[in-house]
Amino acid sequence: MKTATRKLMRLVDGDFQSVEALFGELEALKHSINPYSQKYLKRDVVSDDLLILMVLGVLPSGFFGAQIVLDTTLFQIVDVEAKLSGIFGSKSKRGIMGMGLSVTSKVAGQLHRTNPVEVNNVANGK
Repeated sequence: MKTATRKLMRLVDGDFQSVEALFGELEALKHSINPYSQKYLKRDVVSDDLLILMVLGVLPSGFFGAQIVLDTTLFQIVDVEAKLSGIFGSKSKRGIMGMGLSVTSKVAGQLHRTNPVEVNNVANGK
Protein backbone atom coordinates (compact mmCIF):
# COMPACT_ATOMS: atom_id res chain seq x y z
CA MET A 1 0.00 0.00 0.00
CA LYS A 2 2.87 2.38 0.81
CA THR A 3 4.44 1.92 -2.63
CA ALA A 4 1.11 2.42 -4.41
CA THR A 5 0.45 5.57 -2.39
CA ARG A 6 3.86 6.99 -3.33
CA LYS A 7 3.22 6.17 -6.96
CA LEU A 8 -0.18 7.89 -6.78
CA MET A 9 1.41 11.06 -5.44
CA ARG A 10 4.18 11.07 -8.07
CA LEU A 11 2.00 10.17 -11.02
CA VAL A 12 0.35 13.55 -11.51
CA ASP A 13 3.62 15.43 -11.08
CA GLY A 14 5.32 13.43 -13.81
CA ASP A 15 4.67 13.55 -17.53
CA PHE A 16 1.65 11.60 -18.75
CA GLN A 17 0.58 10.54 -22.23
CA SER A 18 -2.95 11.96 -22.04
CA VAL A 19 -5.55 13.01 -19.50
CA GLU A 20 -7.46 9.81 -20.20
CA ALA A 21 -4.36 7.69 -19.56
CA LEU A 22 -3.64 9.62 -16.36
CA PHE A 23 -7.14 9.01 -15.01
CA GLY A 24 -6.83 5.32 -15.93
CA GLU A 25 -3.57 4.95 -14.00
CA LEU A 26 -4.92 6.90 -11.02
CA GLU A 27 -8.05 4.77 -10.87
CA ALA A 28 -5.98 1.57 -11.04
CA LEU A 29 -3.90 2.78 -8.09
CA LYS A 30 -7.06 3.76 -6.21
CA HIS A 31 -8.36 0.21 -6.66
CA SER A 32 -5.10 -1.22 -5.34
CA ILE A 33 -4.95 1.09 -2.29
CA ASN A 34 -8.56 1.10 -1.12
CA PRO A 35 -8.89 -2.64 -0.36
CA TYR A 36 -6.07 -2.28 2.18
CA SER A 37 -7.59 0.84 3.70
CA GLN A 38 -10.96 -0.93 3.90
CA LYS A 39 -9.30 -3.85 5.67
CA TYR A 40 -7.48 -1.74 8.26
CA LEU A 41 -9.41 1.54 8.44
CA LYS A 42 -12.86 0.33 7.37
CA ARG A 43 -13.08 3.10 4.73
CA ASP A 44 -11.66 4.18 1.39
CA VAL A 45 -8.84 6.67 1.64
CA VAL A 46 -8.60 7.46 -2.08
CA SER A 47 -11.82 8.90 -3.47
CA ASP A 48 -12.83 9.91 -6.97
CA ASP A 49 -12.97 13.50 -5.74
CA LEU A 50 -9.34 13.29 -4.63
CA LEU A 51 -8.29 11.99 -8.05
CA ILE A 52 -10.17 14.79 -9.80
CA LEU A 53 -8.57 17.43 -7.59
CA MET A 54 -5.11 15.95 -8.14
CA VAL A 55 -5.55 16.15 -11.91
CA LEU A 56 -7.08 19.63 -11.85
CA GLY A 57 -4.20 20.77 -9.66
CA VAL A 58 -1.59 20.12 -12.34
CA LEU A 59 -3.48 21.38 -15.39
CA PRO A 60 -3.71 25.03 -16.50
CA SER A 61 -7.12 26.16 -15.24
CA GLY A 62 -7.44 28.80 -17.93
CA PHE A 63 -8.42 26.07 -20.37
CA PHE A 64 -10.99 24.22 -18.27
CA GLY A 65 -12.14 26.68 -15.59
CA ALA A 66 -15.59 27.36 -17.02
CA GLN A 67 -16.17 23.71 -17.96
CA ILE A 68 -15.73 22.13 -14.52
CA VAL A 69 -18.58 22.88 -12.15
CA LEU A 70 -18.20 22.22 -8.44
CA ASP A 71 -21.62 20.70 -7.99
CA THR A 72 -22.59 17.41 -6.35
CA THR A 73 -24.24 16.08 -9.50
CA LEU A 74 -21.76 17.39 -12.09
CA PHE A 75 -18.50 16.79 -10.19
CA GLN A 76 -18.21 13.11 -11.10
CA ILE A 77 -15.02 11.48 -12.32
CA VAL A 78 -16.53 10.25 -15.60
CA ASP A 79 -17.91 13.72 -16.41
CA VAL A 80 -14.73 15.59 -15.47
CA GLU A 81 -12.54 13.11 -17.35
CA ALA A 82 -14.73 13.43 -20.46
CA LYS A 83 -14.62 17.24 -20.33
CA LEU A 84 -10.86 17.36 -19.81
CA SER A 85 -10.28 14.79 -22.56
CA GLY A 86 -12.45 16.89 -24.85
CA ILE A 87 -10.42 20.00 -24.06
CA PHE A 88 -6.92 18.52 -24.09
CA GLY A 89 -7.44 15.57 -26.43
CA SER A 90 -4.53 13.16 -26.59
CA LYS A 91 -1.93 15.75 -25.58
CA SER A 92 0.71 14.75 -23.06
CA LYS A 93 1.33 16.85 -19.98
CA ARG A 94 4.19 18.57 -21.79
CA GLY A 95 1.90 19.34 -24.73
CA ILE A 96 -0.80 20.67 -22.42
CA MET A 97 1.62 22.90 -20.55
CA GLY A 98 2.83 24.28 -23.88
CA MET A 99 -0.65 25.26 -25.02
CA GLY A 100 -1.15 28.97 -25.34
CA LEU A 101 2.49 29.95 -24.90
CA SER A 102 3.29 33.11 -26.78
CA VAL A 103 6.45 34.04 -28.62
CA THR A 104 7.40 36.37 -25.80
CA SER A 105 6.84 36.25 -22.10
CA LYS A 106 7.14 39.01 -19.57
CA VAL A 107 9.59 38.23 -16.77
CA ALA A 108 10.44 40.80 -14.11
CA GLY A 109 9.05 43.61 -16.25
CA GLN A 110 11.12 42.74 -19.33
CA LEU A 111 10.16 40.88 -22.47
CA HIS A 112 12.05 37.66 -23.14
CA ARG A 113 11.75 35.48 -26.21
CA THR A 114 10.68 31.91 -25.49
CA ASN A 115 11.43 30.74 -29.03
CA PRO A 116 14.92 30.88 -30.56
CA VAL A 117 15.47 33.56 -33.17
CA GLU A 118 17.16 32.48 -36.38
CA VAL A 119 20.35 34.36 -37.11
CA ASN A 120 21.33 35.24 -40.66
CA ASN A 121 25.01 34.29 -40.51
CA VAL A 122 25.61 35.36 -44.12
CA ALA A 123 24.59 38.93 -43.33
CA ASN A 124 26.89 38.86 -40.31
CA GLY A 125 29.85 37.86 -42.48
CA LYS A 126 30.12 34.31 -41.10
